[in-house]
Amino acid sequence: MTAATTIQYFPSLHTSQSNTNKISISRNKKQTAIVDFIYEWKSEDDPDDYFDLRSSDGYSRLNYNIITYLLLNHQQLFLNNFTKPRLLEYIRDNIFYQPNEKINSYEEYMKANDIDIFRFVLEQFKNIQILHNCLATKLPPLNAFVDTPRLTRKRHREKLVLFRGFNYPRYKKMLGSPHSQSILIGEVITTETFLSTTVQEVVAIKYAFNSYKGVDKHIVWKIIVDEDMFDIFNYTFIGDTFSIHDDLQKLFNNSNIVCEFLLNMGALLRCVDINIIYDFQGYYIKGYNIPKKEYTEYTYKFIGWNQDYTERINSSMSKYITYLRSEAI
Repeated sequence: MTAATTIQYFPSLHTSQSNTNKISISRNKKQTAIVDFIYEWKSEDDPDDYFDLRSSDGYSRLNYNIITYLLLNHQQLFLNNFTKPRLLEYIRDNIFYQPNEKINSYEEYMKANDIDIFRFVLEQFKNIQILHNCLATKLPPLNAFVDTPRLTRKRHREKLVLFRGFNYPRYKKMLGSPHSQSILIGEVITTETFLSTTVQEVVAIKYAFNSYKGVDKHIVWKIIVDEDMFDIFNYTFIGDTFSIHDDLQKLFNNSNIVCEFLLNMGALLRCVDINIIYDFQGYYIKGYNIPKKEYTEYTYKFIGWNQDYTERINSSMSKYITYLRSEAI
């Protein structure tokens, strides 16, 4: 496998020496530490559990399936200035248009239990805003967690390398059609949604879509964050503390194999290489087997944040939240 991250140690945000644990957010007049809020992204709640928690808490928790679905499939809503009547009509008629199986289950539960669609969407918009703000402004930068020697000493340059394997059918609107050659070397793209990434390459390969339809739909991203970007790339690690030298069996046994960084929406990535990998023979550890597969690996360099994109998203949602407050039951 490819040599990757030079960083040796990744502390959990829960145990780090930063002031992160002292910062909280408010939802339904209840305070939640931002670390606990961000870690909600990892939850795998089914509709029963999700809406039971919503009923008891008085608010919707983070749900990566719902948030990803909304951001990927409703860009026209977020990036355009809808009037209130148009917004309400759009939500009624289109918010669950082209859902995946997971989203279908939430939609069916809401219909069966007469859950108000406007309040539900309002709560999702709030979560998107809060999550983006927490990742962008409330967490310390990566260089606060990396022991970099003084620049006057001869040394290697540090880098963080992240990987992401894609469920192609779910992300095809962002990834583009394989036949259109939509991503080319040298091109800069903006990530339209939050993305779970990992420092473990084989974990990303495991999650890459695997079907008979061809290697062009089995996609893995490799994202390189060079040291000169550490001051603007926040430490969004949402796993338990681990060392890069821990073997995968140990990490799996400790339920920490994913080693996840949550990439904020609006990341600017420059494509620097595209390779088709034919020789991945699989990876086998007890309880966590990754089958042999072929895939296309896109290598990107992180070059900053698309502030125009995130400001447009946040501006639209602020207005839509105001509209929906008067309609939600």
